[in-house]
Amino acid sequence: MSTEPTTADKLRSLPWDVGFSTANSVFSQFTYFGSAFVLFLSELGLSKSQMGSLLSLLPFANLIALFIAPTVARFGYKRSFLFSWSARSGATLFLLLTPMVSVQFGTEALLVYVTVIVAIFAIWRSVGMTARLPWVQEFVPNSVRAKFSAVNNMFSQMAAFVAIIIAGYVVERSIGLSGFILLFAVGVQFGCISVWSGSHIPGRAPTKGTSTESASHREMFKAALD
Repeated sequence: MSTEPTTADKLRSLPWDVGFSTANSVFSQFTYFGSAFVLFLSELGLSKSQMGSLLSLLPFANLIALFIAPTVARFGYKRSFLFSWSARSGATLFLLLTPMVSVQFGTEALLVYVTVIVAIFAIWRSVGMTARLPWVQEFVPNSVRAKFSAVNNMFSQMAAFVAIIIAGYVVERSIGLSGFILLFAVGVQFGCISVWSGSHIPGRAPTKGTSTESASHREMFKAALD
């Protein structure tokens, strides 16, 4: 959007953000951040050290936020977020091919394949989170910020609780990788729903060529020096 959203526009968009958070919570539990993903890696034959190294990519990728924050602001927080969130869902689609890769190329190639997918997902997620935090500051009015955060977290936690129960039910009654693949497929759909919900939330115009862009670069270098 080219202008600052009005308070009324922001308030009308809040239910969409609740929908985003709820759908995103289901996506997370059905894919990389749920206990089912650890069981999936174990089913693939990965050792504990391999699983630990693979999962460590998710938090370590957040370190790139320091370097990409000015670029994210330049292209706009909403635009950057929606693009990166769509890209992470697209990367997750390739998990559906893991049974074929396992049969055709073996465990070692499968480890490389899954590692690349998780790394790509982690990078795009980090880009999205870098845009998400300042974007929330834009569209959530200060007068309702605490109350809205509580309500949003409540719906997210409820969705995560239900998703965990469903994931456990599916994995328990499935054979081999079939249950995990089903969860990934459904999770990607919820990831798309979260992007669709986020697209209804207003956002400011990109800061390219503005004083905000140069200020972001100055603050980034200042933080790096500290």
